[in-house]
Amino acid sequence: AIVEILARHPMSLEELVQALERWGPGDVGQALASLARDGRVRTVTRMGREFWSGVEAKYGEPPGP
Repeated sequence: AIVEILARHPMSLEELVQALERWGPGDVGQALASLARDGRVRTVTRMGREFWSGVEAKYGEPPGP
């Protein structure tokens, strides 16, 4: 569920916890850590905030050289 959400829309940890309210905050954090280790999600920092994103997402990527 998390990978599908993040493939469409990067979210902060707080937003994910709200969206997945039936999960506990620790469960969301553990799932994100596992998915990051597996290379399925990543974090991006924009405007000083950290967001989780699908690895294939091009959301907010700075232009290349």
